[in-house]
Amino acid sequence: MNKKKILGIMLSVIIASTLSTVANLPLVSAQGPPIIVSSNFTLNRNITFSGDGLIVMQNNIVIDGAGYWLVGSGASGFIGINLTSRSNVTIRNFGIRAFGYGIFLNYSSYNSISENNVRENEIGIAAIDYSDYNRISKNNASNNTMFGILLHWNENNAIIENNVIKNGRHGIQSLSSSYNNVIANNFAENGRYGIYLNNASRSNTIYHNNFINNYVQQAFSDNSIN
Repeated sequence: MNKKKILGIMLSVIIASTLSTVANLPLVSAQGPPIIVSSNFTLNRNITFSGDGLIVMQNNIVIDGAGYWLVGSGASGFIGINLTSRSNVTIRNFGIRAFGYGIFLNYSSYNSISENNVRENEIGIAAIDYSDYNRISKNNASNNTMFGILLHWNENNAIIENNVIKNGRHGIQSLSSSYNNVIANNFAENGRYGIYLNNASRSNTIYHNNFINNYVQQAFSDNSIN
């Protein structure tokens, strides 16, 4: 069996598993204010929100979703998990859907975002405005209406072993972001490009990724140097 067929089978298994998880999701009633997190935190149930979900207010903590889901209202502009001016925070094992941003990093560095299922948002995971030296690994970023992962004005992030599938536009959109490492990810069936880099995204390392059936082409570099 050739490599393309094997990758196609793997992709089908990933998509089926993700859809099954969402279809069987029991929800509790909507909450009003967001949850403020200022110490180690483990989620113990699925929660729906009318606005933002979790707002992280402390550095050097671990926030574990334990496989449970944060579900938004579907309205634009709200955030599932918000890290603003935070460092050394671990976000892991969450399901997040129906927010403007699933996971949002702003002026936040040295964080770990891993093993989350971020789907059906506008943007799955965003790292913007000097959010540097973060590790974004082993997440499923799928079926988001715009991008699976957005990088804007940052550098030295590691984007490793993520499944970035069936997003409305690009798997990754990189704007004015440099020296990032994009390694061993699966980019499949995204609406336009698997990876899009604009002309101010320079010296990025893109290595050993799988590109499968992205609609326009696998990766696009707008006169950037990578």
